[in-house]
Amino acid sequence: MSYRKPFIRNAICLLCIIIFLLAGRGQVYAIDTFHIERPKLGVDFSFRYEDDQRDGAVTSTSTHTSFSERLDIETEGWVYHPALLQYTLIFSPEWNQAYRKSGDEGTDSSRSSLEGYLTKFTILPYKPYTLTLYGAKYMSALYSSFAERTERETDVFRAILDIKYQTLPTTLSYNHTENRQTGFFSNSNRENAVRMDTKYDRHLGDTRLSALYSDNITSQRGTSFSTLIKDVTLQNFYSFPENKTASLNTSLVLRDTRSDFSSSRILNWADSLSLRHSKNLTTNYSVRYERNNMGNAGRREFKGIGFGLDHLLYENLTTSLDIEGTRNQSQSGKENIFTTGLSWNYSRKIPWGRLGAHMGHTYRHFDLNLVSEFIPVTDEPVNLRFGEITLLANELIELDSIVVTEKSGFDGFGAIYASGLDYETTKIGDSVRITCINGGNIDGPTDKCGSGAPVFIHYKYRNNPPFDYYVFDSTYGVNASLWDMLDFYYRISRSKQHFLRGVEPETLTASYGQFAGATLTWKWSKTVIDFSDSRSSSISIKTWRASETISASLTDRLFISISGSTGQSTVKETGGTDKANGARINLQRIISDNSFLTVESFWNTLSGPAVRTEEKGLSSVYQWFYGIYHGDISYTYSDEKDKISDESRLNHVFLVNVKRESF
Repeated sequence: MSYRKPFIRNAICLLCIIIFLLAGRGQVYAIDTFHIERPKLGVDFSFRYEDDQRDGAVTSTSTHTSFSERLDIETEGWVYHPALLQYTLIFSPEWNQAYRKSGDEGTDSSRSSLEGYLTKFTILPYKPYTLTLYGAKYMSALYSSFAERTERETDVFRAILDIKYQTLPTTLSYNHTENRQTGFFSNSNRENAVRMDTKYDRHLGDTRLSALYSDNITSQRGTSFSTLIKDVTLQNFYSFPENKTASLNTSLVLRDTRSDFSSSRILNWADSLSLRHSKNLTTNYSVRYERNNMGNAGRREFKGIGFGLDHLLYENLTTSLDIEGTRNQSQSGKENIFTTGLSWNYSRKIPWGRLGAHMGHTYRHFDLNLVSEFIPVTDEPVNLRFGEITLLANELIELDSIVVTEKSGFDGFGAIYASGLDYETTKIGDSVRITCINGGNIDGPTDKCGSGAPVFIHYKYRNNPPFDYYVFDSTYGVNASLWDMLDFYYRISRSKQHFLRGVEPETLTASYGQFAGATLTWKWSKTVIDFSDSRSSSISIKTWRASETISASLTDRLFISISGSTGQSTVKETGGTDKANGARINLQRIISDNSFLTVESFWNTLSGPAVRTEEKGLSSVYQWFYGIYHGDISYTYSDEKDKISDESRLNHVFLVNVKRESF
């Protein structure tokens, strides 16, 4: 199919040029069977100069100068009649010239162009059946702290058939997407997906059916892997006509996922019935069945039934009762779990605010008939963030079995991350800690690990000799919101394991945690404090964080914001501590009615067993606009140090952007 793409692209470009010439001198071109709106013209120009100095294992000095120009020609119209064919055409050719000088190696120059475009054809837009054809090609650039510039080129082709019959409205779509990314984060991705969505909301409730076929191929670091997904989802929400207080929700999912390193075939069926007996009393009933064939990892079967009750007393006290029984069977054996929980939530409004309290108790009975072997875990969600201690949910994990992916297997895995380059694992007793590596693919060009990067973990862990036991959990908490300025909470949680029968282990698990926090907002300041102290039979962690933000308007055209944060997390067993400190000053000045200036200075440090970095810098942006024109001039200075790898980077960036909107 690749030999057809240049022909399609050139045909679209030629069509855009012909339309632009036909429109002539800014007038609308129209005959009885053809209509073209006056083309809109847009221009985008950017200039970037970067000076970069690195010291460490590799010492280098480089300067990078680049020019980028893009022309946007946009028009729309119809063919024969607006009810037959409507179209939108955008032709966006882009040119890039780059000059790079590295030390004594001389100057390298490169030139590139991109025939960017966007086309959209809507056939029979007012008929019960509408076909939409869409194609686009565009480029984006990303910049990383400890890596070079990364460019991403994307091609999208899409066809959508919308059948708009009232009885059974249906949408059929085909989507082809290709991404090619160059630079330090080089990879490529190609996906073909066919999807159908339909619904029926007449006599049997609101019924929705979705079917998906997706073929995805990803290449990174010289290796390729493919993922094939087949999915059918059927959902129905039914409200009984004779009793508006009763509703039944049913779902059925069939999904087959196959990749180069795993496979999964899932059947999931769930029913949930809700009955509202009175204004203050509601009960819920649920049934669930799931079967998962995981290829070489074996087969799992899950069965569950549940009951829930919610009662509101005096509009202040809510009582909740939950009962559930489940059976989980796999090649590792059987696991029967019975759970019952009772909780109370109290809330009361007082003259100067609102008070709340919570108390809950949960009893879980485990009847296990398992063998002691490695048990597979798939799609464990984890959020990696610098300065926080993140542990995997199970112990005795086989480190070589750990695989970290961008998406869950249910969504096709996405990118597969590399140990030692993107993340690092460390054993702490029987537990495993996972941390993000600065500048890796998880952190990415946008510093995702600074605010939290969600990933999915797959691994195997060894199960202890099985025994029957029960666990009793309890939580107590209070919270308050006072004078519209102070919010605080305090919570205690306890959990203890009790032996029943089988081979009694040397240590039964137990945990105790205290969690507290307060937020004070007063005039121009906001103070946030959080504290947690958790102790268990396996590992104990103590964490505290504090931040202060001061925002003020010095004049009607001058604004300032000063913020600072500090915190640390400590593993008590090892004494390992992660510390995070930061400060930021932001100044905004309105210079005129159509321009303003922003200046920001920042300083951040991270230190711990897996990361020790320091970053400081200054950035300034001048933005202006005048009618359909707008632009910005920016300067960024950053001084970064990675003390673990003994690397440092001093960087200056000057950037100018000028853009004329399509008009």
